[in-house]
Order: sequence, then structure tokens, then C-alpha cells
Amino acid sequence: MLNLNNFKELIVDPYPVGIINPIFDKNMYDEMVSSFPSVDLFTFRSELGGKSSLSSRFDKRYNKFIKENNIWSDFYQYIKSDECFFKILKLLKNNDIDLYNSGHKFINTNKSVNNGLYKFIKNISFNKLKLSSSPFYSKFEFSVMKGSGGHILPHTDSPRKIITIVINIVKENEWLEDWGGGTSIVRTKDKQKNYNYLNKQFKFDEVDNIKTFKFVPNQAVIFVKTFNSFHCVYPIKSSNKESLRRTLTINFFVD
Repeated sequence: MLNLNNFKELIVDPYPVGIINPIFDKNMYDEMVSSFPSVDLFTFRSELGGKSSLSSRFDKRYNKFIKENNIWSDFYQYIKSDECFFKILKLLKNNDIDLYNSGHKFINTNKSVNNGLYKFIKNISFNKLKLSSSPFYSKFEFSVMKGSGGHILPHTDSPRKIITIVINIVKENEWLEDWGGGTSIVRTKDKQKNYNYLNKQFKFDEVDNIKTFKFVPNQAVIFVKTFNSFHCVYPIKSSNKESLRRTLTINFFVD
């Protein structure tokens, strides 16, 4: 489902980040845009800034929505598969970002419910740590931010995350470039605070913007969690108060 052949750009400083555009074939993407969940299903999460989300972690409405919509149900099963995970690992490895030993394999510990939980049957090397018999799983959530003032504060993500993929879900010509809304890669102004593996949030004036990946249709930003994987969304400045920055975020974890 994810078209990883369209990987187009990679930066490695200060941490590995790339884009995939387009990430879905047109028909699938159009169906995802048209079937994106209604905003009244979302829960506002003030701890992140100005973002609302619909996810399995916070709301049973997420599971209901997935079950009742075929395209999202199929996508859910795909994201939980080892096929998806290993394709992403291979993509990164082909670009010199090697997070695993190719001789190691995963086994699904609960195939009956297909919950995406896997175990390493051998050690896997990640961030110079050896993780033995560690369960792996994946999730995705829907997110929206208001076109006027919506934002996400600079942060590095949970230590349990390995890889994050943020996918823009917006119609062609629906979003104007000067509104902003792109995912920004940032660095702390105070180098003493650069080590942030435990994911403390920062204010916008505490970081410098290195690069912003524009918010354009059918594009994914993929990045690896590190001690300094700071990213954010600067406050959006839309002239249309009804506009929404809609995204699909896929996360891969070790527990």
C-alpha cells in the first residue's frame, strides 16, 4: 500500500529524515481523503500544542471507525504486518540508515487477533543498544490541526518509538503554501539541551529551523527517533478559518 519507491530526499544531520512523494497511488489516496474521519470524532490534546487526534490509545471511536470503513480496515491490517515493517527497514538500510541485522527475524506472537505484536528472536542493534526478545508493534492515528493557529511544539518523540511516518491527507489545491503547516526539522539553540531522548517539549523560540517539508498532498515525511530528533509544526496561518491540516501518522515501537 505504501509506495516506498518514491523516496526522494534524505537528510542525516541532525538526524535521518526523508520524504516519499507520492506515498499512495492516486485512487487509494483520493479514497482516503474522501473517507477521512469527521472532525467531531477527534479529541483535542492540549499537551501537544494545538492538535486533535483520533487514535486507539485515547478513544474507542477509533476502533469503530476502522471496522466500519473498508479502506481503513485494510490499511490497519497492512500497517500491522511484518511485510510493511521490513520494507521500511529495507528502504532506510538502502540509504545507509541500518537499524537491524538482516539475519534477524520477527515472529508474530498473537496472529489470531493480528495486533501487530512481534518479538525479536535474536538480538537487534538499535541506537547502539542490544535489545533481546523485545516486542515490536505499530500504530497509526488520524490528526487534525486548525488552519488558524494549529501547531505542535518542538519535541523528539517517545523513547519507545523507532520510526515515524507523517502522511499529509489533503485534496489537490485545498492547501495554500503560504499557510505553512509543514513538518519542520529543528535544532536547539542551546547546545547543552540538545540531548533530549526522554522527549521534553521546547518552545518555538528555543529552537532554530533547519528545514521545513512543505504540507503538500500525498506526501510522507519519514524519520528515525534519536536523542535529538527535534521536530515541530509552526503555528499555521491560514486565511480560511475552516481549513484543517489533516494527517495520518504511522509509528513503529519497541516496548
